[in-house]
Amino acid sequence: MALSTAKLEFWAKNRYNVCISGRHGVGKTGQVFELFNNLYGEIGKDWLYFSASTMDPWVDFIGVPKEKTAEDGTDFLHLVRPEIFARDRVKAIFLDEYNRAPKKVRNAVMELIQFQSINGHKFHTLEVVWTAINPPSSDGDDLNYDVDELDDAQLDRFHIFVEVPYAVSKPFFTKKYGEDNGTAAVEWWNSLPKKISDKISPRRLDYAIDCYQKCGDVRDVLPAGSNATQLLFLLSEGSIKQTLDDLLKDEDTNAAKVKMAEPNFYDMAIPIIKKDEKYLQFFMPLAPSEKLSQFISSSTKRQIDRLLKASTDSEDMFHKVTEIVEAKGIVNNKIRQLQEWRIKNFAGQLKDNDAGLSIEFDDIMNRIRSVNTARDNTYNRKQSVEELLEFVTKMPDGVELSKRQAKEFFDYMLYFASRSNKPTFGKFAKDWEHGMLRVNEMHPFAKNHTRNSLYVNNAKRKMPDFIGMEIDELFSTEDDELFSTEDIDIDALF
Repeated sequence: MALSTAKLEFWAKNRYNVCISGRHGVGKTGQVFELFNNLYGEIGKDWLYFSASTMDPWVDFIGVPKEKTAEDGTDFLHLVRPEIFARDRVKAIFLDEYNRAPKKVRNAVMELIQFQSINGHKFHTLEVVWTAINPPSSDGDDLNYDVDELDDAQLDRFHIFVEVPYAVSKPFFTKKYGEDNGTAAVEWWNSLPKKISDKISPRRLDYAIDCYQKCGDVRDVLPAGSNATQLLFLLSEGSIKQTLDDLLKDEDTNAAKVKMAEPNFYDMAIPIIKKDEKYLQFFMPLAPSEKLSQFISSSTKRQIDRLLKASTDSEDMFHKVTEIVEAKGIVNNKIRQLQEWRIKNFAGQLKDNDAGLSIEFDDIMNRIRSVNTARDNTYNRKQSVEELLEFVTKMPDGVELSKRQAKEFFDYMLYFASRSNKPTFGKFAKDWEHGMLRVNEMHPFAKNHTRNSLYVNNAKRKMPDFIGMEIDELFSTEDDELFSTEDIDIDALF
């Protein structure tokens, strides 16, 4: 990320000496070159650049000794200074790689920085001395620069010490390579894992895009494992964010579904989608199921909460998300609250739509099967019964379940009762009774399906303490032609 041009100009115009620290390839040198050319004139005449690691303080600043003879015949050594200093016209000096310089160079420069002189000889036109350094390695980083750490006295010579972040500059890339390629390059770099981006400096990315525009192969420039294929995809397709914005603006679900199925596009789009609820709500329902599952597995609880909230307006999306979350055993307290909200709203919206309500019930039962198959424990059974009872008791008058669905409801309610201890069952007794009677009113014959089951007998032993209904009467129908009277294999169902 480039430094502020306004700040750089302010420092230079106020004759502040500046030390710029940053990792390799972040544009330190380039920015100083541009600034000094604009402010001071021509390099080599009006301002000087030195690669500090190759400097000799005598040759470059003080001068080389030459024997001379005075008028009285006395021989002495005269220091012949570089022409540019001899003419005393230098306005600025830039010392690159300053902490790679030999110590004697840095010691000489200390005087130059503070007093604009060397060994007391003044440079009258010199206004500023700027340096650029790479940071020394520290614990926890992978940097391995062959540099010296500047001591406090050296650093104190500079008015300004500024650090350049390790990031790419979008203004630089779009100015140099155009809006499309520049934006694509920056998006690709920002999507890289830190381990990879550490190997691809902004300068190396610059090399890669330059190679691409000259019809070269970017894989020759980028390190192995950097996923150059994604970069090429972006350079050919354009900005992912712009594509997302266009699809969302046009509400083009067909085109969006096609894009979300493209592996390269999906991988590049996900980091952007995660940050915006509008994107979550529109694009994630269109993602392939396996991608949605991967997304949830890699998301934080906060991201899952946002996805659940975004999905409440989408019937398919909500059930898909909650099913995946529960099947993976992810603890999320908002699921139950949102499920209740959807049951109330969905039932109210579908008073005259038996088909819609039927689909809702089947989705609930499928989710219950999935959860209980993965983890058949007391907690999951309680959650499942709560959801089923909430659904049934909120059903509008005139809307009924099918015979098959009534049978499935009876099966699970009795299975829950048979597997619960009395305190657990007691908490649900009233709602359990109400739900059973409600479904029994719809399809009285459905109860015969479970009348001879072993777990019905187990359940009956726990019910009289809590329920005022006649259990035997509830399961007394003789309509054997409609349903089998064989015992149910509950393990096969759940």
